[in-house]
Amino acid sequence: FQDISAFSSDNFDVKTWINESLKNVKDQENKSVYVGNMVKKLQLYVQQVNSGLEDMSEQVVSSLPRIMRDANVLSQEAEMLQQKMAAVKQEIIDVEKNTRASMASLERIDKIKSELLSAKQSLHEADNWTLMTTDIEEIFEQGDIEVVANKIVSMQQCLSVLTHAPDFEDKRLQLETLKNRLEAIASPQLVQAFTSKHMEEAHKFVRIFSSMERLPQLLSYYDKCQKGVYCQEVKRLIENGEDLSGETVLKQIYEYLLTECQTQMKWCTQLLPDSIGLETLLTDLYIDVLESLNPDIGNIISTALREQVEPIPVLLEMQRLGFKFDTDLHAMMYPGKQLQNDGDSGVLLPPSRLRLLIHAPLSPHLSNYGHLQYSSMLPQLHKQEDVTRDDVMDQVDGLTHSTDVVFKIMTEAVDTCFKLSRGCVVTQLIETCNKFLLDYLQRFSSISKQISSKHNDTDVDPWHLFPLCLAFLQAQGDLLHRMFVWSNIIADRVNENRPRVGEYGALYLSKEETRTFHSFLLMLEQGDEHQLLPTIAAKVEKMCKSIHQITYEVIFNPISSYINKTQSSWTQNPQRSNLPDYSFTPQEYVTQGLSLLRLASIS
Repeated sequence: FQDISAFSSDNFDVKTWINESLKNVKDQENKSVYVGNMVKKLQLYVQQVNSGLEDMSEQVVSSLPRIMRDANVLSQEAEMLQQKMAAVKQEIIDVEKNTRASMASLERIDKIKSELLSAKQSLHEADNWTLMTTDIEEIFEQGDIEVVANKIVSMQQCLSVLTHAPDFEDKRLQLETLKNRLEAIASPQLVQAFTSKHMEEAHKFVRIFSSMERLPQLLSYYDKCQKGVYCQEVKRLIENGEDLSGETVLKQIYEYLLTECQTQMKWCTQLLPDSIGLETLLTDLYIDVLESLNPDIGNIISTALREQVEPIPVLLEMQRLGFKFDTDLHAMMYPGKQLQNDGDSGVLLPPSRLRLLIHAPLSPHLSNYGHLQYSSMLPQLHKQEDVTRDDVMDQVDGLTHSTDVVFKIMTEAVDTCFKLSRGCVVTQLIETCNKFLLDYLQRFSSISKQISSKHNDTDVDPWHLFPLCLAFLQAQGDLLHRMFVWSNIIADRVNENRPRVGEYGALYLSKEETRTFHSFLLMLEQGDEHQLLPTIAAKVEKMCKSIHQITYEVIFNPISSYINKTQSSWTQNPQRSNLPDYSFTPQEYVTQGLSLLRLASIS
């Protein structure tokens, strides 16, 4: 028979259930018989269900009185429990009231006991202090550093108990004096251990100084010892490099310092406890070394620049070596951290003191960058010999080539400036190029004077000046256009280097130079990049106006010379005022004027 659990389903469908039940019955007669049997079975199931419900109802009804009695019993027990809890709470309150005075007495007695024990221990330690101060002199005479250190540590522990003694400060000063004596005795051996990198001996002194709470003094000895070694080696490299270039000597110094940094990182990791920050220790060491070098790195750079005819390439190489040393040293000391520290807000953080010291030798030369760049650019300008040509037209034709050369030199100077400083000394470059163009503009001024002289010379045919003036105006226009393009190049390069220019400025520029540079950036933000060379532009425009006037006079000279010769045609003549129109004959100036007007159409 079918499972009747389907009747309890929420989605029960009578038709579906009947069809599923009769699905396997094929003959019609069998279906009728099967349906009859199914109906009888369902009736039996219904009777069984009804019987079960009646039995269950009788059981529930018969058990209700017992359930009510049990509920009443539970309610009574809950009330009794609540009363007992209230009684216990009251008892606790009474006990607290009764024992409060007793507890206060016990606490007072315990405090007195602790003070007595502390006084007893203080008396004992005071007695020990007296004995130890008596023995310490004999131990010092023996010269055993470790034994002396152990005795001092014992005295230090004893002193920690005597903090409330009236002569505590005197005892503390006495202990510090003993520590100083031990430190003076141990310092030669300590320096020897650091110099020779004797790990066992160095470990012994680290243990002794740590137990005496004088680890900072030990680190100070380490700093002084290593600083002396480094300065001596750098001095030796400089003395041995007298026949070498400044770049080579500086490279050797930086390589030595980097190698030593790596060595010291490994050695200090094995020697010092983890609580000591190796990065801070080595940073302070290299700060002291760079401040103590004699001769210093700035002297090397200055000497190298004085020995070179072209100082700019040397300065570029020195700057590259400095940044490489800065980057490599930072990677060793702070692995995994970026050299350029930008805050979360995107504001550039000030460079560390070590970075400032690394780049400080270059700062004076970058402050003098304009002079160095001008000294490099001027000889290239003097190689052009256009101004020595005799013919003025040849000189004008030569301006096209020389202008190309001039702006090639200036563009190369822009590349140099941004390689060297990411543009933070661009204001010096602009001043240098202003001065450079003023020198170059003397050729234009010379040609302009020659054209004016020819224009005033009556023996020179004015029409011969016309192509000369046009060519010269074109050369001046080309110069102005090149100046505009060059100014845009400057503005574009500054904007491209904005992410790093602040870092370079913080490393190299003084406060006054920084203010000047920020004013320049503000000018660019306002869109005034065409004002980078205002003096030159004004001079060229003034020269253009002068040549334009000469050109105008050359073009209109034939016409104006004729017009100036004509008599006034509108002068009143009383004798002719009454004459008829046919009495006038065409004057000569009228027919010649018509001829002049017809020249353009005839040609």
